[in-house]
Amino acid sequence: VVDSSDVIVQVLDARDPVGTRSAVIEAYLKRDENAHKHMILVLNKVDLIPTWATAAWVRILGKDFVTVAFNASSRKAFGRGALIQLLRQFAHLLRQRRQISVGFVGYPNVGKSSVINTLVETAACKIAPIPGETKVWQYVTLTKRIYLIDCPGVVYPAGVRGDKSELFGDNALLDSAITAQTVSLAHDGAKGVEDNEEKNTPESRERLERYQTGEDDYYAQIVLRGVIRIERLVNPVRYIQTMLSRTKPEYINDTYCLKPHLDPSHRWSTHLELLEVIGRKSGRLLKGGEVDLMQVSRMLLLDWTRGRIPWFIGPPEREAQPEAPKVEVNEEGEEVEVEEESKLPAVEMPQQNMGAIAVQAKFDTQDAVRGYADGVLVTGEAPEERERSAKLNVPLGSAIYYDQQ
Repeated sequence: VVDSSDVIVQVLDARDPVGTRSAVIEAYLKRDENAHKHMILVLNKVDLIPTWATAAWVRILGKDFVTVAFNASSRKAFGRGALIQLLRQFAHLLRQRRQISVGFVGYPNVGKSSVINTLVETAACKIAPIPGETKVWQYVTLTKRIYLIDCPGVVYPAGVRGDKSELFGDNALLDSAITAQTVSLAHDGAKGVEDNEEKNTPESRERLERYQTGEDDYYAQIVLRGVIRIERLVNPVRYIQTMLSRTKPEYINDTYCLKPHLDPSHRWSTHLELLEVIGRKSGRLLKGGEVDLMQVSRMLLLDWTRGRIPWFIGPPEREAQPEAPKVEVNEEGEEVEVEEESKLPAVEMPQQNMGAIAVQAKFDTQDAVRGYADGVLVTGEAPEERERSAKLNVPLGSAIYYDQQ
């Protein structure tokens, strides 16, 4: 789809923008033969993170590519006008062409088809809350000069620790790009890692233990990004511990209506205790009264990928400082700054009111109200922002608070 497109829209999950970003595609676009192509980053699912984080990520990612905050929704869409405005600008830049093609790429389950449906305001592409639903390319007309291309999600295992054959089973794929459906099927054989692991060395025993407990992010990072269909996981229990390390116990308790301070049977401290508590509370039991740990684990992982459990990976604790300007000496012996040519295309960045995002996830004050002061991420109360958010009918959990220098 990259080769067939004039503009490439890379859709990212706002909860984990870096983890769902493809360095492979970006490096491919930087080749000389692709200099005529343009990329837009779409930060989708911004209704699942605090608005200060959305604003910060748009600012950070915007240093590399034009970036738009987006919420694909039929009722509470955000960013539709901004993205259409950008596409029209690119169509004007490429006015020598009768039509321009816009290809949508990204990890499975980041919402590529939903973004397209939001743009055209109709169910043009088939969608589902599971990865790998899009099986073939789909062409959708946005305007007379702009048509959109939807394609299956692609995962690049680059950056994942370990050998590909261990991640995807004995029959490892030679291609570096694999579809979500293939990942799901290949992962069914992942238990072979456990069976075939040499157990006669301390290193292999340690690795096997990490595999069994899920402490190793080797597999968990793919599962928790929603790349793999949860129902096809061999052992979903072992990913729960890593999942809990990325959210707060309060969010888990709120999601599943647990009140450990009132009901002793709701108390938990480990992932296995949590599965027991939720399993008994929800009645997910096996014969004999034992909790169905597999079923409860799959339920938690589905809730995680579908946004029921609040979580997000925030921006860096310190924003990268701009490089010092280059200085040259002119004919008069005076030092003058050399203006470097911008790497971004000659388009006007759309202005977006982040306060208008209808944040669905409920965050505590520490997560909801943060910002940058002197380039450093801080947490604090901001009464003036609370007042401004109230006027916008934005809940406190989505207030913006960051100091602009």
